[in-house]
Amino acid sequence: NFCNAFASKIQNYNIIGITNAYPILMKDKFDKKFFSNIINNKSISDAYADLYADPTFQFNDFMLDCTIQYTFSHEFRHLLQFNSSLIPNNFDYSENIDTTNFNIKKHAWEFDADRMAAYEVLKYVFKVHRKMQNRCNEKLLCLMYLALSSMFITKDLFHFGIINQTNSKNYTINKQDFYTKKYSHPHPLVRQYNIFEFFHDS
Repeated sequence: NFCNAFASKIQNYNIIGITNAYPILMKDKFDKKFFSNIINNKSISDAYADLYADPTFQFNDFMLDCTIQYTFSHEFRHLLQFNSSLIPNNFDYSENIDTTNFNIKKHAWEFDADRMAAYEVLKYVFKVHRKMQNRCNEKLLCLMYLALSSMFITKDLFHFGIINQTNSKNYTINKQDFYTKKYSHPHPLVRQYNIFEFFHDS
C-alpha cells in the first residue's frame, strides 16, 4: 500500500509505473467531504455551487482524474526525455522525495515534464467542459482552478509526506526545507510555481 509513480529504463525498455495504491490513496484524499462545504456555497461563488449541483459532474472524480492525468503525462514525458538523452540502461526516476545530489539536467527535465503534464490536464479540462449541457465561461474557469488545485494538492501530499498516511485524524507532517540547488528534483514549491506560470501563460 505504497503510493508512488515513476519512469524507468530497464535493459533498454522504457517503463511507466504507478502503484495500485496511488489511485486508492488519492481517491481517499480527494473525498467529497473535504470540499463540499467550501464549493457548495453560493456566498463564495455561484459558479462553483452550480458546478457542484450539476448531476453530470462529480467534483471528487474530476479532481482525481486530473491528478491521474497529470501523473501519467508527467511520467510519459520522462520516457520521451530518456529517448533523447544518453542515460544508463538501468535508470529510475521516482515521484517520491529524492535526496540524491543536485543535477541541473534533472531539474530541467522535471520542469519540462510538469509543463507537459499541465498541458494534458488543460486539454482534459476543455474536454470535460465541452461535454457539459449547461456550459459557461464561469464554469470553465472553475474547472481550470480545480484542475490547478488538484496538481498543487498532489504535490503537497508528497511534499509533506502525507500521501501514504491513512489516518486522516492524525497526519504526521514531514516536509523538506526550501532549497534551490540541493537535490536532484526541484523543490515542490518551485515546481508548483512552474505549473502555475504555465497555466497563466496558456
